[in-house]
Amino acid sequence: MKHCGAWLLAACFVAVGSGRADTLTIGIRNIQGTFEGFSDDAFVFRSDKGETLRENRTNVRSLQLDAPVKVAYEMARGGKGSQSALLKSYKGMRFVFKDGDKERTVFANHVKEIRVVRPPPAGGGGREPDGSAFIQPVDISKVENNPDLTAGQKAAIERYRTARARYDNFFRESSELVARMDRAEGAERIRIHQELRVRKQEEQPIINALQAATTQLYNAFPPRDDDPPPTP
Repeated sequence: MKHCGAWLLAACFVAVGSGRADTLTIGIRNIQGTFEGFSDDAFVFRSDKGETLRENRTNVRSLQLDAPVKVAYEMARGGKGSQSALLKSYKGMRFVFKDGDKERTVFANHVKEIRVVRPPPAGGGGREPDGSAFIQPVDISKVENNPDLTAGQKAAIERYRTARARYDNFFRESSELVARMDRAEGAERIRIHQELRVRKQEEQPIINALQAATTQLYNAFPPRDDDPPPTP
């Protein structure tokens, strides 16, 4: 099977002016979203609704990853500092890591911290209407038509497309409102300003959904040891 690594996605950032998800099982509840890390005996998990959860390991039955994710982890005691590996799963109070051809099972109470490793985003211009940084899109054209994509990778791409379109539409509409407000006067200007204030409250779930979809896109294309480094 042809390999599509995360470095390829990192190199595909470009500057411009129902999907795949991990599953966290708590009791009898299955929560879809993205695994963000583990620290202080708690899982950090972003749900597909954009909510960030912190759940103590004693309450978590399992973590099922749609695809192994590259992490840096540190043992609670007697470890060798930060170690890199692929995290495959969590069940029965045990994490399963893969380092090369070897798998390692570690009890959760022996793990101090797990950090998900992702390629840094490329820089770029663009600002939100309120002056905050515009979230740059990922150019998925290099991978979306690959005939060897798995079902999980296809779902991650589709989820990203949906979240990206929603974010871009919201950004465009807000920018148009700002432009109208700049031209308006009196009561009309006040009305548009109030509408923008309401939209400001509505934008965070949209941003959270795009960030979660981007994370899931990267997780669907985990890097391998033979991946080339990102191109400057």
